[in-house]
Amino acid sequence: MSKENSTNAPTSYGSDSAETTQAAASSIVGSMPAVSGASIIALSGDLGAGKTQFAKGVARALGIARTITSPTFLIMRSYKASLGPWEHLFHLDCYRLEDPQELRVLGWDEIVANPKNLIVVEWAERVSALLPPSTVWVELEVVSPTKRTITVRP
Repeated sequence: MSKENSTNAPTSYGSDSAETTQAAASSIVGSMPAVSGASIIALSGDLGAGKTQFAKGVARALGIARTITSPTFLIMRSYKASLGPWEHLFHLDCYRLEDPQELRVLGWDEIVANPKNLIVVEWAERVSALLPPSTVWVELEVVSPTKRTITVRP
């Protein structure tokens, strides 16, 4: 995993495996600032870019031993965290949503208001209207079949 950064610029990580994508996720989680509500990581990238691998790295950083799979058909899964400042990880996959308001049925307003929650949102651009300004945006880009660029936007 390689990392590049300069003041007020996006941070970029290079990845050549699922393990390095997960390590980048762990690093990003470890540097997230405290916010008044839930901490949110918004993931964007094409199919196969590594969004679920990123979520697995977040889960590992929070001490979650359960297997992490994409909640594509469920929309949302929750996990109890044992490490870090958060008590719960909420993993959402918004690929199938037609309207961001569909998240409200899942208890979105309560989940996002709780500072003990860390939320990872795959396909976040589909629900950007519901994401607070403190959201950390992460773009995963396929460079080649084995290489990814992970860019964190300030």
